[in-house]
Amino acid sequence: MKFTGALVKLDDMVVAVAVDSEDFLKLEQAEKMQKMRQYQSAFPKTPFVMLLEMANGEYEYFGRPDLTARLKEVPLNYITFKPYQTKED
Repeated sequence: MKFTGALVKLDDMVVAVAVDSEDFLKLEQAEKMQKMRQYQSAFPKTPFVMLLEMANGEYEYFGRPDLTARLKEVPLNYITFKPYQTKED
């Protein structure tokens, strides 16, 4: 599966980000976990969060609270997004 993502370098680590729509939030918990595992396969052994594009045009992070809090401090225009491919295709 192809998707848009990024590797964000913070002071002490690199965090992987996969972009999806807010429809992700409507999935059952098991489906969310499966989809996150698919995305994360493109970033082995890298901490990972989702960036959800909301209907109002804003973005919201989904994932580990400690990582999402740190990523909120990074302006989106400082992040270089590019296409990625999951390993499960």
